[in-house]
Amino acid sequence: MNNPVSPVGMRLLLFVAGMFVSILPPRYRRWWPLENDLGFVRATAVSGLLQVALFIFLMLVNVLNGFQREAIEIGMAALNRPDSRLLLPREGIGVFAFANTVFQPANMLMFYMMIEGIIRTFGAWIGGQVLATLPLTAVALIHTKIEVLREKRRIGPPIIDEVERVEGKDYDLRILSCRPKADWNKHITVEFEELFYQVIREERREDARPYVYYLRKNPVGRLVVVVRNYKIDDVLKAPPPKLYPGERNVN
Repeated sequence: MNNPVSPVGMRLLLFVAGMFVSILPPRYRRWWPLENDLGFVRATAVSGLLQVALFIFLMLVNVLNGFQREAIEIGMAALNRPDSRLLLPREGIGVFAFANTVFQPANMLMFYMMIEGIIRTFGAWIGGQVLATLPLTAVALIHTKIEVLREKRRIGPPIIDEVERVEGKDYDLRILSCRPKADWNKHITVEFEELFYQVIREERREDARPYVYYLRKNPVGRLVVVVRNYKIDDVLKAPPPKLYPGERNVN
């Protein structure tokens, strides 16, 4: 017989899962249903604290083991040299071994991860932000760059829009564009050549200008609130399209 998970148990499972999901950059956690939930922010804070504790422990273990190993090696090297007392005082062996151990690449990496955990914790606790870990953020940036280059090759260089003036139909302008106009919808008003138009529909087709918009003159009595000034060469000055919600444009 199947025992369903209680609401409390489900919240606990989501909280624990959120601690791991929070280390991912936004593009890799689009599937996460609790992106804007307060519990996800709290899970990020706990994730940051655990990150700090984990890398403090690993760094201490690594530093202590390395310090002991370095001290023995330096001490043995000093004893095997007749002029060792002049080159390295006995009291300096520990200091030199400790410094040589702390500044090892592995320890520096763990120190950074500890600092990052502190930043992630305070970012979530004070700023309400879900900050991903830097190594995965770097991977996401490279991934985005590759996708942007592929998208630019796929859609080709921008070309000016083509505008068709129509009579006797339910629209007055037919605009063909090589790029989507994400902010165009039936609720905004488009100003073109000092006339106001309303977007009534849009469609896609296979062509150099695949985005087609149908506009009619602004009906009498329709309230004009949001106006978009439009020119046929706007597409030449527009930033590249975003690949996913929350992504910055990459040139």
